[in-house]
Amino acid sequence: MNEFISLLVKNFTLERPRQRVLIPSWNLSLVLSALKNHPFEPAEKVEIKFLSYKCCFLLALASGRRRSEIHAFSTADYCLRFNRDKSSVTLLTDPAFLAKNQIPGRGSEPIVIPALPVDSSSKVLCPIRVLLLYLQRTQSLRTSSNSRLFIPINKGKQDLSVKTISSWICKTIQLAYSFSNEELLNSMHIKAHDVRAISTSWALFNNASLEEVLSAGFWRTENSFISHYLQSLATQAQSLYSLGPLVSAQRVVFPPASSGSGDSALC
Repeated sequence: MNEFISLLVKNFTLERPRQRVLIPSWNLSLVLSALKNHPFEPAEKVEIKFLSYKCCFLLALASGRRRSEIHAFSTADYCLRFNRDKSSVTLLTDPAFLAKNQIPGRGSEPIVIPALPVDSSSKVLCPIRVLLLYLQRTQSLRTSSNSRLFIPINKGKQDLSVKTISSWICKTIQLAYSFSNEELLNSMHIKAHDVRAISTSWALFNNASLEEVLSAGFWRTENSFISHYLQSLATQAQSLYSLGPLVSAQRVVFPPASSGSGDSALC
């Protein structure tokens, strides 16, 4: 927490005189609460469209990666590996993909996403659970010529673009607000990388080290994260803790011990 506050103060210095909004324009707990209910659940039966939205959003939150990397996730055996007990999944982008700051000639960094406790109140938000269901329900829709993890919703399309990934993430947020009594402010300014900013900021807020956050988000230096992504989540903390454990930036974030969470088994 102390490192989080120190970086916020440092950001104030870096950003003067230019100002940047440090508080998210939308509420993550509201969106996650919506993902626990219709039309996103039960994930075994909902429309593929809503399952695709949910899976894409949760993987963006759980990984902390760019939309281009999420678009490049692959179902090839060497790019998608679940632990035997399904306690985590290791994701790699397609070998032909080069991340924004990836050094040519070096392979992509593995992204390891852990599972949530199976007995937690937030188990329907477990990215492993949703990913497994997504793979199961889209198996018959896949073709040998396309190994992307995420496939088009609309029939007739062979592939989807990075913009589609952004659209799915933004539509998830907009749908969540449409199902609530809350007004979504500045809806035209929602960006997919808002999730990346919130994911990594939430991990840092909950005592992840700066090095761990930079590694999760695949930043080589702290300046980009501090100047463009670091957000204050103090006003959302209590509502997020009330949901139970969450996967954010490749780590399970548990509510403070005072909340009485005693989760141990994995989904």
